[in-house]
Amino acid sequence: MISRYEDLYPLCQVELPKCPTPLLLQHLQLTGRDFCRMTESWHERLTMNLVDNQTDYVLSPSYDVEIIRPWKVWDTGDDGDNPVDPQLYDFTPSTNTLSFDTAPDGYTNATAWATGTVYAVGVEASINNKTYECATAHTAAATFAADLAAGYWTDVTDDLIVKVVLLPRLFTCELAGYFMEKWAEGLAAGAVASLKSMKNKSWSDPQGAAEKRAQYDLFKALARRETYTENKQQPVMIQRTSWL
Repeated sequence: MISRYEDLYPLCQVELPKCPTPLLLQHLQLTGRDFCRMTESWHERLTMNLVDNQTDYVLSPSYDVEIIRPWKVWDTGDDGDNPVDPQLYDFTPSTNTLSFDTAPDGYTNATAWATGTVYAVGVEASINNKTYECATAHTAAATFAADLAAGYWTDVTDDLIVKVVLLPRLFTCELAGYFMEKWAEGLAAGAVASLKSMKNKSWSDPQGAAEKRAQYDLFKALARRETYTENKQQPVMIQRTSWL
């Protein structure tokens, strides 16, 4: 699986005689940023444990990227559920911090576990950044591990799931493999269009640049469609405005 811009050189060099490799890499990097910015099609699914009464969470992508914005957020541990209303959280790009207005549901009723406490069925307790629900009424032993082993508690931690929109940094040389594979032809077309539009070069070709630009624009339109419909088989639905 390809993942680096240099893997796209064979798609480009055949149309760019004598184009220096560093210049080709630069235009691929610029095209990658433009493609991701305009389509918001590169996503990563991040997960972390919710913490009792904590409202701020720092997001850490796996790649050398900027986070444009959170695409969707879940606080139930299941991204098949309805996502959190975007009005209930903010995102600070400079620190990659996701901030909830109030602690997400599932932790507001949890109290810190303490030895000797009498727990009733259904009561929630937090320990080690996790939330547990009492399955059997009991008085807490000397250690939580002992009560957990005895089956008194059920782990009901609501994992935080955040799908983020990524933008590669200017000098990033690698994207996610699945993403590079999927959009390789589009990225190559954008870089070739940019290079062919240069003047007084052995590879200058205004007509060829226009053709490649049109091809690149089609790939961007496809990526945008897939991003915003979230259904790769669904055509874009266009509603015409009546001017009557």
